[in-house]
Amino acid sequence: MTAIGIDVGGHSIKAGIVTKKGIIREKEVIMTDAEKGRAAIVSNIVKIAKYFLNKYKDVKAIGVGIPGTVDKKGYITYTPNIPLSKYDLGKELRKSLKIKKIVFGNDADNFALAKHRFGAGRGHKTIITLTLGTGVGSGIIIDGKLFSNNGAPELGHTTINFDGPEAKCCGNDGCIESYIGRKCFGTTPLEVYKKALINDDAALQKFSDYGKYLGIAISNFINIFNPDVIILGGEISNAYGFFKKTLEEEVKKRTLFKTKIIKSKMREGGLIGAATLAF
Repeated sequence: MTAIGIDVGGHSIKAGIVTKKGIIREKEVIMTDAEKGRAAIVSNIVKIAKYFLNKYKDVKAIGVGIPGTVDKKGYITYTPNIPLSKYDLGKELRKSLKIKKIVFGNDADNFALAKHRFGAGRGHKTIITLTLGTGVGSGIIIDGKLFSNNGAPELGHTTINFDGPEAKCCGNDGCIESYIGRKCFGTTPLEVYKKALINDDAALQKFSDYGKYLGIAISNFINIFNPDVIILGGEISNAYGFFKKTLEEEVKKRTLFKTKIIKSKMREGGLIGAATLAF
C-alpha cells in the first residue's frame, strides 16, 4: 500500500509515492507558480497528482501539506506567502482527482510527523521542528502526539521585537518571519548561500544576522516548551553552518533549559509527512 504525499511550498511543489515505512519510491518537483495566481497553483497540484495516480495503481490516499492554516478536508483559511487564503482546495481536488481519500495538514506539522515517526525526533516525547524557507513553519510534538489546533502553532509569527519592521507577510510587525523570511534576503536565499561559500562579506553578514534573530526566537520556544530537541529543516537549513554560531550564542545567553538543536538529515520530510497523514 502506498500514498501520494504532496508538499506545497511558496517556491515549488514536491510530490511522491511513499510507503508506510516512510520510503519514497518516486519523487517529482514542479514550480508552484504562485506569481501567476491561484488557478495556476491548483492546476500544478492537480497535474502532479494525476501523474502519480496514472502511474501507480496501488495508491489508496493522498496527503497534502499547505503552508498556512487548513482543516483536514482542505479548506484553507490563511496562507501568508501564496494566494490560497479563504479557498476550498479540498473540494477542487476531489472534483478533479478520481480518489476518495484526500487529507490536508499544515506543511510544518507534516514535517514534525515525519521527524517523529522516521527521523531524528524518534523516541523523543517533546520536539519542535522549524522549516526555514519562504517563511518559518513550525510543528510541535508533545508527549509523543502532534499538537495542532485549527492552524496553530504558528511560531514563525510570534513577536521578537514589538516595535519591529512591518510584517508584510501577516501584519504582525516585528514577528520572526519579518526578520528572516525569504523576502528579507533581497534576492534568493540560494544566491546569498552561493556568495557565502566564496566568503562574500555581505552574504556572511546576512546569515550572521539570520542566526541571531532565529536564536532569539528559538530561545523563547525553549523557555516555553523545554523540548528534548529542536530540528531545523527547509531549504535555508542547508546554510546552517553559516548561521549556527550566532544562533547558539543567543540561545546560550537567553534560555533556562538545555535543548539539542540539530539540522535535519531527512530529505523531503514534508512530503513524507503528508503521506503519513494520509495513512
